[in-house]
This record gives sequence, C-alpha cells and structure tokens, in this order.
Amino acid sequence: IAPRSRVSPSKMTLITLLFLSLTPPRLVPPHCSAVAASACSFGPLAIDDALSSRLADAGYTHAQPIQENAMELIADGANVVLHAATGSGKTLAFLVPLLARLDEGAGLQAVVVAPSQELAVQLAAEAQRLHAEPASVLLALSTDAEGEREQEARLHAPQPRVQLVVGTANRLLALLGRPRAKPLLRDLRTVVLDEVDALLPAAAAAAADGGAGAAAGAARG
Repeated sequence: IAPRSRVSPSKMTLITLLFLSLTPPRLVPPHCSAVAASACSFGPLAIDDALSSRLADAGYTHAQPIQENAMELIADGANVVLHAATGSGKTLAFLVPLLARLDEGAGLQAVVVAPSQELAVQLAAEAQRLHAEPASVLLALSTDAEGEREQEARLHAPQPRVQLVVGTANRLLALLGRPRAKPLLRDLRTVVLDEVDALLPAAAAAAADGGAGAAAGAARG
C-alpha cells in the first residue's frame, strides 16, 4: 500500500507505523560518487557507499515493495504512515532513509518508539548493524537502577555521540523528559512510532490524529 506523502500530522490516521519528519532532510548523501552510482542506491533511494556496503553485508540486496513505496518519501522529509504485514520489510522501509539522512556532525536526530522491549531490542540491533558507529545507537529500556544510569550516561557521553535512540515509550519519556536532556533535542528531526496501533489504547484511536500532532509539538519543544 502506497504511503501518504506530506500529510499534516493533525490529519493522519495512525495504523501500523507512523514516521514524523520534523525538519527538511539532506536529500543526497555527500559521499555518493557518480563513479560508484550502482553501489549508491537501495531500491529507489540514493545512499552512500558505506551504507550500501553494510546493507549488502547484512544480506539486503533488493528493496521490497513497501520499501520501494516509502523510502523516497521518507528521505524527502514527508510524514508517512505505513501499513504492512509482519515480515514485509517495513523496518528497513524507515530505517534505511533514517540512517541515510543522519548528519555525522550532529547529536540525537531520531527516536524510535516500540510497544515492547522485545521489538525495541530487535530494532536497535538492526540499527546498530547498519549504522557506521554502532555505539551511536542507544537502546533505552526499563531495567535495574544501574542499567538505567548506564543508559543516561551513554546518552550524554561526548564521544561517540548518540544519534538514534530506540526504546519503549515509558523509558523514553523518563530518559528524554528530564531537564538535563532538553539540550539534546535541538537536533531531533525524526520520530518513528512502530506498531503504533499497539502503542495507543483502542479507546484513543478516534483521537489519534490529535496525538500525532501533540507528539510532533513536544519533540519540537
């Protein structure tokens, strides 16, 4: 199913995955050379040589239909809703353009919210496998006090800077909602709600479009 492009968050219908772009992206990665053009794409999306190599090493050589439909829209800065069956490739549909548009010189730029710890672990592992610096991907889960202190220390560590945080909603609120974390949000430009139907109570489905707008507003603030 082709995703919507450039839809205002206040008019979105939340289905399975909601991708909110908060700022305009850099459309073409600077390291993609004309000489290596065949190695600088994944489906319709232009990517740099290094990401292309990591995808190939992970066994991803051809884009699936949901990826073909969604990746350019996401890379172009659109707000997108993806609705697809499990195993259809929707994780890469948002993860590849998300990684492709990361600014190497910036800090936290993307937050991925998952409805369960198990899914968060899977998403973080995939992001770490495809990121040039795996330590720049932080898995945020509710654990014991020591584990949560380690997560917070890693979030604020100067090197390597955390660029992507994946976690459950409650843990992300606790980690990023503290006053100390507010300066880190200045570079945030992408929010992904994976399995958003599981994140939102059924009773809130009718008000989901308002919730999306509130999420975007909170991220900007």
